[in-house]
Amino acid sequence: MPLDEMSTIKQISENEQARKIMEKYIPGVWELPIVKTVMNFKLKRVAEIPGSGISKEMFESILKDFSSIE
Repeated sequence: MPLDEMSTIKQISENEQARKIMEKYIPGVWELPIVKTVMNFKLKRVAEIPGSGISKEMFESILKDFSSIE
């Protein structure tokens, strides 16, 4: 199943390549305590949260990288 903006953080966390992509843009992301709280949130929703650290440009880059996952 391709990952995109509607994928949940849980779905992303279950894909090793996607985990690495997220880590590339947000170092230490998987160790952040908030991650457990947002596991069922869609990536788009998390990116919309003020203070998430995900800029529009970063969000678009993450999605582009996700599209390269086989």
